[in-house]
Amino acid sequence: MTGLSNRGQVRFAATARMVLPPTTEALFSQLGLGLKLVETAETEQLAPQLVCARVALSANRLAGFLSLSMPRKTVIALTPGVCSTPEDWVAELCNQVAGRFSNRLGRRGVALKVQPPVLARGTPSVFVPSDHRWLFRAGEHTALLELDVVVESDFQFTTPVAGAALSEGAVVLFGNE
Repeated sequence: MTGLSNRGQVRFAATARMVLPPTTEALFSQLGLGLKLVETAETEQLAPQLVCARVALSANRLAGFLSLSMPRKTVIALTPGVCSTPEDWVAELCNQVAGRFSNRLGRRGVALKVQPPVLARGTPSVFVPSDHRWLFRAGEHTALLELDVVVESDFQFTTPVAGAALSEGAVVLFGNE
């Protein structure tokens, strides 16, 4: 998905760049993780042995993936005691970012569907290259957020989706019950 091939993709990409980085940084801050956006990222900047979570995204006229990757040492250092494994924590963070992204897009008339996260371990770009990458850092700890979407040329933002103005202040963690 290199390059922007149509007007719908250009519109969506501009919104994603405007929404995803600050939304993700706000979630990290709210959870006390301290990870701050530093730049658009290249995978060479990440350590090997990543824990990656990926969610599928779909809406009318678009489909793709949102991925969150962290070096294992970052995951272990930042995992609170509420998840059964560090991998579950990365999956939950990815799910929270996708939910907030969906919420923001709903305000722009896009009913984004988010599938449950899938986990993988490996080296950077364990899935596929993506259109958009953002690197977050706190000292030696890093997180990489990637968005890879296909947007049809007639994609449009419309009136807000009913129920899209949900509060982003509340964080709900899902653990073993």
